[in-house]
This record gives sequence, C-alpha cells and structure tokens, in this order.
Amino acid sequence: MNKKEFNNVTPAKVISFINMKGGVGKTTLTVNLAYEITEYSNLRVLVIDIDPQFNTTQSLLNHFSKLDIYEELQLKSDTIVKVFEKSNKKKATLSKGEPDNESTLPIQNLNSQLSIIPGDLYLTNEIDSTRADRLRPFLEKNDLLNDFDLVFIDCPPTWSLYSQAALKASDYFVIPSKLDEFSLYGIKILLEKVEDVIDSNKKLSCLGAIYTMISENKAASGINRKQTENKEKIESFFENEAIEEFNIHVKPFRSILTFHNRLSYESVFYELQREKKEAVCQEMQDLRDEFLSKLKIMIKRKKEVDIDGDKNLQLI
Repeated sequence: MNKKEFNNVTPAKVISFINMKGGVGKTTLTVNLAYEITEYSNLRVLVIDIDPQFNTTQSLLNHFSKLDIYEELQLKSDTIVKVFEKSNKKKATLSKGEPDNESTLPIQNLNSQLSIIPGDLYLTNEIDSTRADRLRPFLEKNDLLNDFDLVFIDCPPTWSLYSQAALKASDYFVIPSKLDEFSLYGIKILLEKVEDVIDSNKKLSCLGAIYTMISENKAASGINRKQTENKEKIESFFENEAIEEFNIHVKPFRSILTFHNRLSYESVFYELQREKKEAVCQEMQDLRDEFLSKLKIMIKRKKEVDIDGDKNLQLI
C-alpha cells in the first residue's frame, strides 16, 4: 500500500489522551491510533507512556517483539523516569535502576516511523512540583519536536503531577470516554483540572471526545438506547456547562469504537483482528481519518488565531 504523503508537522503537535476514569479504552485508543497513522501515512509518531501501569509500553514492545528488552531498559533507567529523575543524584529515586548515561535518550524505535519512551511501574513514586515542568523542555531541548510530527502521551487515569506534566507539555488533549452512567463524573473532574493547567499553558485546547467500548448492537446509529441516553447527557454538558463553567470547547468525534469482548482477549491491536472482524479495523481507520482531519483544522485555526490575536478558539 502506498502511504499518504503529508507535509511534515513542525514543530510536532503534542496530544495527551486523558480521562479521570480508568477502563475507558485509553491505552487501546492510543496504541492503535499511533500505529494506524504510521501505517497509513508518512507521519512520524512518538508515544510517551506516562501511565504507571505502562500498558501502552507492554502492548507496543510486545507487538514489535521487543518486550524481552524491557527489564534491561528499566535497570538502566532508559524509561520515562529519566525525564523526571533528579540529575544531581547518583542513585535513581524514581526507578529501581541506575542511570546508564544521562545523555542517552530513553527512546525505543519500533520501526522507521513509530517510537516510544517506555513507561515505568516505578513512576508511582511521586515527584515534586518543580519536576512537573520538565517534559516540554525535554522535548524541545532534544529536538524531538522536529524529529517527529506527532507526540502522543498516554496519561494516568487519576490526577497527579504526571498528568499535569503531560498537559503542560501538550498542544491538545483527547478525552476517551465510555457511555455509561459514571462517565460524566470523570469528564467533569478532568475539565476542572484542565482549567487550572490552561493558566500556565494558554495554547492547550481540546481536540475532542472519542466514545470507546460501545456495546455491540444492531442500532442504525451504532449505539444502543441506554448508551444513547448517556451520550445525550454528556453532549448536553459539553454544549453548556463545559463552556459556561470552564470555558473549554469539546466536540465529540463522529467515529466510535465498538467493544468486542471475545476479540479483546486476543490482542489490543485492531489490525490483527482484520480476518475475524473487518468492522473493527474499519472503525479505527475511520477514526484515524477524522483525527487527522480535525488536527489539520485545529492547526490552521491556531495559526489564524496567532495572526489575529483572537484567543477565543473553537473547534468546528
């Protein structure tokens, strides 16, 4: 397949995938979207796993037959902890390992277009607030925003200084969300926190919400009646309270991701399910196309905002 040629995005756009509620398919979304974009186009993607559960790291390393090197990476602190580690200490405080070489970047190239800064279970050790500002300077100092077109950050499902670090480093954030009765609570808490971060990162805006783990059904809309009711509540919140209380504009993606229970036990990668369930791959491809289209619109609008000096940016 000939890959679609895009103009390189310089500097790279940094996008956090975040929700204050676990079990929403955040890792599955991050992994598959990064993989799909690099398989479909010439764009280069760096994935940063800042979630202490490091499921994104395990999924990607396993898929590219590199999982066996992880223990060595952790022992050398060649993981995300290197970004936040105190440089004036001989012994690591966030990881069980010893820093191998501070000048070595903790990046694993999975192929010519897709790379990862691996996560680390030892990221459960908290950092002080001064180190929460290190991620963006790390990307800039090491020229990673010129080496890649997109940077995806898989965030923790709870609020911490790591979540704050991710949003402070980001241009956009995406909200993966289930359509259950508790989803709205996680979204509300998230926007409360984002509102505080925007004070120190004025460029941060929402690329949209993506509905995940939709129950299999035969409805014309692709969403059953109960989940449709929850969807209407969430979107009413986006159209009213999110703007009035937090001044944050959130537009849901049209594309949705259906949850297929039997397939979920086999692989997190949708591409591997093509023979068994073509519709699974098609959903991810539709989402990929919509994601790139929205991102293109947002980049264009932000450039216009910079020129016009208008700070009231909205997503169409």
